[in-house]
Amino acid sequence: MITKLIYKDYWRDGTIGTPSTEEPEFPATDTQEDTLKLPWRTRNDSETAYIPNDLGVAYEIDFVAILGHNIPVGATIKAIGADDAGFSVEVVEETITYYAENIFHFFDTSRTKRYWKIQVADPDNPDNYIKIGTIVLGIFFEPTCNFDWGQEEGYEDPSSIVYSDSEVLFAQKKPEMFAGDYGFESLSDADSEEIESLLDTCGHHKAFVICFDYDNPNTSSYWVKLVNVSPLENMGIDTWGWKISIIEVK
Repeated sequence: MITKLIYKDYWRDGTIGTPSTEEPEFPATDTQEDTLKLPWRTRNDSETAYIPNDLGVAYEIDFVAILGHNIPVGATIKAIGADDAGFSVEVVEETITYYAENIFHFFDTSRTKRYWKIQVADPDNPDNYIKIGTIVLGIFFEPTCNFDWGQEEGYEDPSSIVYSDSEVLFAQKKPEMFAGDYGFESLSDADSEEIESLLDTCGHHKAFVICFDYDNPNTSSYWVKLVNVSPLENMGIDTWGWKISIIEVK
């Protein structure tokens, strides 16, 4: 199955409107940040919550990710698009399948809208508030080939350990992060142009989504940054090679 990349994050670059509710120290604009440590959070007793976003122009959208959330099972989650800021003209809705951890969702049909909002309805929320770390809204890129060689996958442990003068070990446990190295050998000219766009857009400082199994996105997708990347290598007519190293963003 061909790997998919989602690096054109229109949510990140849009203008966040007034959310249904928020705690002042947890603003909705934090859903545009490349960190899960600065979440948006509603006030307590919020049964239905949403965040609107004006993308500036109508873009084609076929993917959404909701990361670092506390949405409980039983909630109804939707991505709602419209042609107006009031969400009353040519409205489309995409119901998002619940997942307890980071949610990665591909639309069955792409939608082209300027205005979008993420909405969560949960009258029985045990926490009494909704929290979302980051939202990704964009369109996937699928190269013409999958990675061919050099695949290495694993987890990095950023936990820190310190020994006292008496050699007592003090450890600070941190979550493990998925990491991988991949090589592509048969990319097309069109692929190379898309990859150049990815590099220009993200560099080493912006995160993107990589999905290894379209049919099971919640268990095979990661929100990552580039650790190391080699330049595209021209290997012949309409044939390019590319090597990348990635690490998960927490």
